[in-house]
Amino acid sequence: MNTNRVRFWVWIHGSWVRLTLEPGQCLEHHYQQTTDEGWVALSHSWIYDGELLRVVVCCDGRDCDGRLTTYRSLYADPESIGQRPSWHPAPRWIEESMTVEDETAQAMNY
Repeated sequence: MNTNRVRFWVWIHGSWVRLTLEPGQCLEHHYQQTTDEGWVALSHSWIYDGELLRVVVCCDGRDCDGRLTTYRSLYADPESIGQRPSWHPAPRWIEESMTVEDETAQAMNY
């Protein structure tokens, strides 16, 4: 049995899903839907380097105000993996960085 793998819970489409990653492995989940004013897409990439578990989240979309894209990079608090109470089994995520690209604001030189 490989003890270097990491197991953790994520909330996807209305239910908890348990993921397992080996060192050096990456798992991705993408979701897109149309809205009454355009579309929205959400993407998660979970990456485990053997020591630290990270997730990169991209939220992208377009509506009547233009396109807005947000990128977030987070890492899991190592002490919270697998030790959270059953009512909140996901790791505690700590934000490393966030970038926002607002098409309308960029066009107006903000």
